Amino acid sequence: MKKASILGLFLLFQGAAFACDVCNIFEGIRPYDFNHRLGFWQRSRLHQGTLEPFQTRDLSKHLEEEESVFIDDEYREVYSSFELRGNYQINQRWSVFGLLPVVQRERTINQTLQGRSTGIGDPILMLRYAPLISKKTDKNSNFRHRLIGAFGLKFPLGETQKQFEGEVMDHDLQAGTGSYDFLAQLEYMAKYKRFGVLINGFARRNTTNLSGYLHGHVVSASWQHFFILGDEERSFLPFIGIYAEQLTVDQEDGAVLNNTGGRYLFANLGMEFLIKNVSIQATWQHIIEQEQDGVQIPVLSQVQFGLSYMISK
Repeated sequence: MKKASILGLFLLFQGAAFACDVCNIFEGIRPYDFNHRLGFWQRSRLHQGTLEPFQTRDLSKHLEEEESVFIDDEYREVYSSFELRGNYQINQRWSVFGLLPVVQRERTINQTLQGRSTGIGDPILMLRYAPLISKKTDKNSNFRHRLIGAFGLKFPLGETQKQFEGEVMDHDLQAGTGSYDFLAQLEYMAKYKRFGVLINGFARRNTTNLSGYLHGHVVSASWQHFFILGDEERSFLPFIGIYAEQLTVDQEDGAVLNNTGGRYLFANLGMEFLIKNVSIQATWQHIIEQEQDGVQIPVLSQVQFGLSYMISK
């Protein structure tokens, strides 16, 4: 889908839904649900540990040279993303979400740096629609819920040929993937009085880039419970849940690559502070169970911090 088509849909939805927005008939679950948002987010994922002893495997996915793996070797990879996020609320049903990341990726073996890259990553643009929202006229005002579906694209802006010490780094350490990828999301949130649940499903179907490399597709889902303390001026929302993720294998020139793909299950713990129109969020995810294909560095944890400013319509 071309950018012009997305812009055309955006304008069409904005004009068609304006009248309904004026009615203001829907009830939000949290105080800022129908506001525009602009925020800064930081996310990190840590891989660390030893590999299977006395194997001879190629951990990189595009180099022919193999390396020996010994039981005492300590491998560590950190994938970080610093993101500028924005959400434009066309009305109470339609919104547009955008994300522009700056990524930093690093790999060390026995505390010796093997590769590092920093640069602009691949931006994301998604159109979101809520087919189900509680109305203010609902008889049971203690119960509110909403369902949101979204679809979008990831654009190949990030560099894919970064070098370290004169050598092109592995695909996983590059700032971008070099491909247009299709995104879909489904989110359901419900609240009874001050207790709520949030269920989220996400899928990314990748395409092959110009170098013939295909990153594995991603499917993830989360389930978390939250509790709202405070009022609309100041509130605190602790939450707890689980997060699951599955990655298919990578391919290069149509050939399946070993040591890629896997399934992961995380425990999820976090909190959100709301002070008037400012939101501060923090999430920590610790691995519970993982099943990796081939020989890969184990995943330990993920963390996320966010600061958002809500702009009244």
